[in-house]
Amino acid sequence: MYKASTPGCIAQACLFRDSFTAFSDAGYTVYGLSGDSPAANEKFKSKQSLTYTLLCDPTYELHEKLAIKKKPKGTIRSVVIIEKISEDGHTGKVLRISPASPQISLQIAKEAVGIDHASIIAAKAKEAEKKTSSNETNLPISIVSVDAVA
Repeated sequence: MYKASTPGCIAQACLFRDSFTAFSDAGYTVYGLSGDSPAANEKFKSKQSLTYTLLCDPTYELHEKLAIKKKPKGTIRSVVIIEKISEDGHTGKVLRISPASPQISLQIAKEAVGIDHASIIAAKAKEAEKKTSSNETNLPISIVSVDAVA
């Protein structure tokens, strides 16, 4: 990701936020990475209602290891796909690193983990259903009994 609160960063962060349930339902975790401070990332996360963890790398060490560091300082907008556990039992294998626009980064991530458009629509419907049923059970209800007067 880029510096928080730039138009491209907002677009990318919100695209992944809106697809978060599809990734989660498929067993994947989403993270954002920037060179911003923890305080800036927390503010950005709250303002954009992000549902995933933002990683801070103000020294750009991780950026450099992933080859997404912009010289002299900054982030090359990218998507990085990391396998949690590989077939041989090792963790953290980088499957793909691709510089990409916000929309293309989401598409690359979906393709890499096998999520299609229908999965995202189903996940959004499931999320909306959870919110609706949650609201139904949490709404205050008053019942008034009125005795009929004879």
